[in-house]
Amino acid sequence: MITEQDYYNIIDTAREDGIAIGIAQGRTEGLIEVAKSMKTMGIPEETISRATGLSKREIEAL
Repeated sequence: MITEQDYYNIIDTAREDGIAIGIAQGRTEGLIEVAKSMKTMGIPEETISRATGLSKREIEAL
């Protein structure tokens, strides 16, 4: 039997998971924007990869 407190715990956990996912997505989007900028500046893809943590394939796709 699920109690009212169990429901609150489920909702809190889902909220925390959603926030964590949102933060991760925002971080990735930020790194992509930085990589795009670096690429337009003519910085080598290897350097961009090391600086952002993005793969060479991800950088090539920008």
